[in-house]
Amino acid sequence: MRHQAIRTVLVPTAAGRNAGDFITLERDHLRHFTKVLRFDWGTSLRIVDGAGGIFEGMLEERNDEGGIILGKLISREEKPLALELGICLPKGATMDWVVEKAVECGATALIPIVSSRSVVRPDPREAEKYILKWQKNADEALEQCERAWRMQVRAPL
Repeated sequence: MRHQAIRTVLVPTAAGRNAGDFITLERDHLRHFTKVLRFDWGTSLRIVDGAGGIFEGMLEERNDEGGIILGKLISREEKPLALELGICLPKGATMDWVVEKAVECGATALIPIVSSRSVVRPDPREAEKYILKWQKNADEALEQCERAWRMQVRAPL
């Protein structure tokens, strides 16, 4: 049998919950675990709540729903000092890279800025779409580098 490292996953709804609680996962999140990562029911996970809490957990199926059973609290990291990164919107996929590196460096917030000389000027009506995309990138980077605090992506200025 091959050794498999315990995977760290972000579950923001775990904040404020107790050991033994069942947390139902969104359908997309569950599909990613079971189809893409090929986790089986009973797979042990390290759960990060994005608010400093790190828990043991296990993937479980209940009543035709998938979710996570929270185990014991492994540790609670204190809130980091505020480090907010303001950046003018770059061209292409560079912003995705900036978001990833900001999380890895410990930024607590990212503020996209549209300046008078910005080449990229997203339509204000589509700002929410970009915020959600960058927040998803930040959450994936958090899981990859195993941080306990979630970086917030704010609306462009």
